[in-house]
Amino acid sequence: MQQWLLLVSVVLTVFGVIGVGAALRRANWLTADADDSLLRLVIGLLLPCFIFQVITDNPNLRDPMSIWPPPVVGLLSIALGVAVGAAWTKAFGKLSGLENPAQARTFAVCSGIFNYGYIPIPLVQTLFDQQTLGTLLLHNVGVEIGVWTVGLFALTGGFQPGWWRKVISPPAIAMVVALMVNMLGLTPHLPAPLVNGIHLLAPSAIPLGILMIGAIMADHFQWRDMGLTGPGRRVILASVLLRLGLIPVGMIAAAVLLPMSIELKRVIVIEAAMPAAVFPVVMAKHYGGDPRTALRVIVGTSVIALLTVPLLLQAGFRLIGE
Repeated sequence: MQQWLLLVSVVLTVFGVIGVGAALRRANWLTADADDSLLRLVIGLLLPCFIFQVITDNPNLRDPMSIWPPPVVGLLSIALGVAVGAAWTKAFGKLSGLENPAQARTFAVCSGIFNYGYIPIPLVQTLFDQQTLGTLLLHNVGVEIGVWTVGLFALTGGFQPGWWRKVISPPAIAMVVALMVNMLGLTPHLPAPLVNGIHLLAPSAIPLGILMIGAIMADHFQWRDMGLTGPGRRVILASVLLRLGLIPVGMIAAAVLLPMSIELKRVIVIEAAMPAAVFPVVMAKHYGGDPRTALRVIVGTSVIALLTVPLLLQAGFRLIGE
């Protein structure tokens, strides 16, 4: 019971901050004009500082054999999730309210890509140790690669020019540099002003990122676009069954059955419980998908996740022996 209450409290805290971001957007305190600057700030500076802080003092990530499994698992999680989504659209597309190929492709991608950053990170920070947090960040490198390879290919039917630039991002560069510094034992030799500056900036990355998620969701959330009757309702129900039902069962089973570190098992359980990621609605808009379908999947799974995340986490942790 105590673990259940802790899980519910952490989940409500994270979703509460998302709600604050949405309210700030509605009140015009966090304006759309500021989005580009704030996103560049988070992705280009604050998140790399956060990654550097977590990785450079992480003894578990000094062994090369502990470095490669998390990103490989992250990439495979996206590939298999999108494949399951695509198979569902082939078998049950019309029944699920998907009326054309663009909707089907968007549904497969959005259902297959879980929220892998700004919700799982505070969950791991609250529930586990620095080693698990470092494993999560490494895992997310593979997820990011999967989003811009498997996800983009599934959405468009091919790779777009310059797709690889999305993978070589400031957080990815920070990860490589931090791993090298950590493996070579250079952390104690870094200049104190540099380390102190990074430690000062790093804690801002996650709260600001969560607020931005809320603001972006508020931009796209319109009741008239949700279509809560007819095909729209069927899309939402199908996405909930996949993203919060079938896919999590498969991911948690993999965590239980496959040989891997306990830190990676924890990460898989947490990622399995997550709703659909928010960013694919932007991908759908720019790469020929159907933004309305993306919105239905994202909002539908995010609302129901308030109920399912604690249940999935508790069951998953128990099955892996936590």
